[in-house]
Amino acid sequence: MINKNKTKIFLKHFERSVWIAVALFFGSFQVVAQEQTIRGTVRSGVELLPGVSVYYKANISEGVVTDEQGGYNIKFRGANDTLVFSSIGYQKTEIPIGARSLIDVDLKSDNVVLNEVVVVGYGTQKRENITGSIATVKGEDLVKRQVVNPVASLQGLMPGVQVTQNSGQPGAENMDIVIRGQGTYSSAGSAPLILVNGVPGNLSDLNPNTIESISVLKDAASCAIYGARAANGVILVVTKDGSKNGGKFHVTYNFNLAMNEATRLPKMVTNSVDYMNFFNQAKINSGNTSESQLYPQSVIDLYKNPSDPVRYPNADWVSLMFRTAPTYMHNLSISGGQKTTYDVSLGYVDQFGVMQAFNYKKYNFLLNLSSEVHSRLKIGLNLGLKSGDQSLPRNGAGDAWYQTVAHPPTALPWLPDGSGRYTYKAYTWEEATPNQFAANNQLKQNIDYAINSQAWADLKITEGLNWYTKGAVNGYFGRNKTFSATIPLYNYLDPKNEVLSSNVPGNGLEQSMDQTQYMNIYSYLNYEQIFGEHLAGLQAGFSQEKQDYYILQGSRPNFSAGGVLQELNAGDTSPQYNSGTSNAWALQSFFGRLRYNYAEKYIIESNLRYDGSSRLSKQKRWGLFPSFSFAWRLTEENFMKGVRQGGVINDTKIRLSWGQLGNQNIGNYPYQSLVNLGGNYPFGSTLNSGAYRSALNNENITWETTAISNFGLDLTLFKHLNITFEAYQKETTDILRSAQITGVVGLSEPTVNSGAMRNRGLELAINYGNKIKGNLKNEITYNLGFNISGFRNTTTRFGQLQDNGSTVIEEGLPWNSFYLLQQDGIFQTADEVSNSAKQFGEDYAPGDLKFKDINNDKVIDNNDRVKMTKGVFPSYSYGFTASLGWGGFDFYCFLQGVQGQKGVFGYGYSAGLTPFFSGVLKDIAEQAWTPENHSNTVPRLYYADYPGQSKIYSRPSTYLLNDMSYWRIKQLQLGYTFPSTVVEKAGLQKIRVYVATDNLATFTNYKGTDPEKPAGPFLAYPQNRIFSFGLSANF
Repeated sequence: MINKNKTKIFLKHFERSVWIAVALFFGSFQVVAQEQTIRGTVRSGVELLPGVSVYYKANISEGVVTDEQGGYNIKFRGANDTLVFSSIGYQKTEIPIGARSLIDVDLKSDNVVLNEVVVVGYGTQKRENITGSIATVKGEDLVKRQVVNPVASLQGLMPGVQVTQNSGQPGAENMDIVIRGQGTYSSAGSAPLILVNGVPGNLSDLNPNTIESISVLKDAASCAIYGARAANGVILVVTKDGSKNGGKFHVTYNFNLAMNEATRLPKMVTNSVDYMNFFNQAKINSGNTSESQLYPQSVIDLYKNPSDPVRYPNADWVSLMFRTAPTYMHNLSISGGQKTTYDVSLGYVDQFGVMQAFNYKKYNFLLNLSSEVHSRLKIGLNLGLKSGDQSLPRNGAGDAWYQTVAHPPTALPWLPDGSGRYTYKAYTWEEATPNQFAANNQLKQNIDYAINSQAWADLKITEGLNWYTKGAVNGYFGRNKTFSATIPLYNYLDPKNEVLSSNVPGNGLEQSMDQTQYMNIYSYLNYEQIFGEHLAGLQAGFSQEKQDYYILQGSRPNFSAGGVLQELNAGDTSPQYNSGTSNAWALQSFFGRLRYNYAEKYIIESNLRYDGSSRLSKQKRWGLFPSFSFAWRLTEENFMKGVRQGGVINDTKIRLSWGQLGNQNIGNYPYQSLVNLGGNYPFGSTLNSGAYRSALNNENITWETTAISNFGLDLTLFKHLNITFEAYQKETTDILRSAQITGVVGLSEPTVNSGAMRNRGLELAINYGNKIKGNLKNEITYNLGFNISGFRNTTTRFGQLQDNGSTVIEEGLPWNSFYLLQQDGIFQTADEVSNSAKQFGEDYAPGDLKFKDINNDKVIDNNDRVKMTKGVFPSYSYGFTASLGWGGFDFYCFLQGVQGQKGVFGYGYSAGLTPFFSGVLKDIAEQAWTPENHSNTVPRLYYADYPGQSKIYSRPSTYLLNDMSYWRIKQLQLGYTFPSTVVEKAGLQKIRVYVATDNLATFTNYKGTDPEKPAGPFLAYPQNRIFSFGLSANF
């Protein structure tokens, strides 16, 4: 690499010397008449460029070099010729001469990253001029992962942006996006503001193929222009508009067929003989030795060598419930136009769940239209439509999991007589677990519609002065319907009489409808002007937005004729239920931006937003949110000139910023007195309905305010290596929480601003892209990317310690720090039990968990819990990408992981972790302590319904603490683009086919369904492992 750089330096000086010699040589000839010349100035942005080679395309020998001020003067050869401007580190530019005698040129850096245009709040900027912390992903990178929900495509691609997929359930992946850690512990939440084409929207509603780019604004300098809604960061989504097709009519069709299977499924005890022995052992350990509650040996023997394997099965309910399921994705896009550009996109997804009865369909339509109706005026329209149709069991994914894993293997879901009737259980002493296969016939249908409409105008008033206005109306409509038919269940071995389970209820219908209407209008003036080496910009604008929401719901039971007519008026009126409510909020804002750039070296920016929210009282309604940022490009300094020309360090920029942001997601009426309408009171001999005040109010509550300080360093080395390092502090104050008041008041506590939280973190992103040159067929292009980030969370103000059992909230600790007994192995002998501290006043025995006596008082109780700060949040998250192109082939690899995350599972009820009541995990059962197997890792088995169970799962201890660290092969993809000579014969422009796999492998010590979800049930709807084939065709 060093030798290459020396060669580049030599060639650059040699090129300058040649052109200077040529200029001197031709300048020595005297002509009688005055010669006509072409002159001008060459710059890059506001930076004047000396040493640029200027020559004629038709005759390279006629050239000059720009002077120290970027000026040049060259002899005029003819109007039909073309001038070429060339300099190392910049893109070669060719300009036809025509009749001009003055040609000024703005050269673009040949570094793709520096030249990248980044979407910022209410505008765009070049990457090299950014002063804040912004991460960007292009649409072409998003679609490399064939996902239904585009949020999933962001995972692992940007430092400081943690995306968690909580489920693989079709239409309900429950994606969480957290930017730079949890920002608050109030109901305001940590979700970022998402803007689609400048207007708040839902990223999950979009078709990934229609996205042009996604920018994530992480610091206050970038977010402050959005003020009261930006405390958790801002995500800017821009959809394709057809302007990049060069005026050509363009049709693209994309197809993807994916086969999905569960990434991880629990291994339950599915051998009936083993299950019955474990069952008996657990019952005896729990103190229940009644023969009527145990499997007798005669029954166990029936399953050892069964004469009828269907009547005496080894049923694996998990394997029966899960399947390999397809997903079909189609997208058709039509774009083009010159002065009027358009992009029309149609998308369709049909997704079948890996768990039976879970399915989802999604339809998308997008129209982006813009027209240059005048040289100074552009107008446009954005229209997006989305329809989703989700079906799932009425009891939801959580109960579906429990009812699947909890069943003993002694019975199949259907009677052994082949009638298809559903079973309940085989023996009376077994748990009365509902049959999920029967419940799968009781489906809930969730249908939703989204309409996003925008109209805009961009007027160029004078040179450098623009006026932009956009109005938007968004509508969201939901319709939910659940009909529960009566489903009889039967004893597996004696199906004479049916058993009606309350969990598979009688005929009943529940329906609800909700609607959200959102309106937004914003308008701003933007002025930008260059004065020599000075660039000044000023923006001032206004925004008004309002949202209305309402919901209606009702239910009726006892539908006749088995529910042939599934409408509410076909059910009984008693007992019936109905309710409805509505709410609204509004926000009015003024915003502005001041920007100054001197010679591409010193960049100063300040943003300001003044918000007024209906969610706060009149005296606290308005808030001011400022930010200040500065960037210094060291490589533009004269003392760095030699370093830059050497080719090793191409660009160095230091960024500093500070600002304040707000969080207005604090409820719609938090400052007002709440009235409960459910109160009844007697008057005379009648009972009258009434209302009563239920909570104290506080008119002085205000915004939650987040102050962010940020340091950034951007480096470009060897023209191809880009490095970004960030360090930040994010501190939220005035967090809302309930006040601590005496209970004799009789009303709920008022909400007050009395909390604070701080995150401090580091981020690093490295990207290297280059090519190994050869002929067109043999050229190899490659790109490597790596990012890593981590933060530390501290609760800085909370008040009195809050003990939550297995966690604690206390000032100076991370939020919800673990508060656990420290496991000290497992009691192995009776002597060890008698010589140890008494644990919770209970009689322990060999095989039970042993805890440390932290305070040395010879008693183990909750006072021996230890506050643990590590693992509450990940130590760091990381992602790695690699792409390779050769000939028509392309390869893409994406790895993603989290290190240091921990979670407590099994404290209280948890599917899979309360034996026999919610399933028995094979590892736990086989590794459990027994008199013959003195395990020191897994205690002896207990039955969940009996007191012994409290010795394990009712004690918050490190035994329940799970390491959630993992890394995943998130995607591998291999594609091939057919040669143009082949596809043109078919009347096409381009055809690419590919095969891919997502979530191919997960490496983790976690035993639950998925390590990505650090909280919630131990067993949850798993993510999908996907094998797919795709095709993309351009017409």
